Amino acid sequence: AYPEPVNDRAAGTRRRVRRLAVDAHDPATTARVTAAVREALDDGPALAPVAEPQAGRPGSPPDGAETVPADVALVVRTSGSTGEPREVMLGAAALRASATATHDRLGGPGRWL
Repeated sequence: AYPEPVNDRAAGTRRRVRRLAVDAHDPATTARVTAAVREALDDGPALAPVAEPQAGRPGSPPDGAETVPADVALVVRTSGSTGEPREVMLGAAALRASATATHDRLGGPGRWL
């Protein structure tokens, strides 16, 4: 049901990126992001949440047109310590390890986003 991975000889196997418009004031955002992360962890397209006004802005690639290495599940926009906006790729293994460590630290399941 998911798009086939892109095989680029120079870069290896890659997966498509799904840009998902999010609105921090919309209660449905949590459910949409949670479902998209689950899909990404299940070998679906990598998720790149974007602020509502950025979605579909002129010059931005169409949803699914970008690719990332196959092990990337989440692409997050951050300015980090430089103040310059950039996108950071997080692998599925790192996300699972973080969730497991948080689960262990909290002593059971929790809900956060």
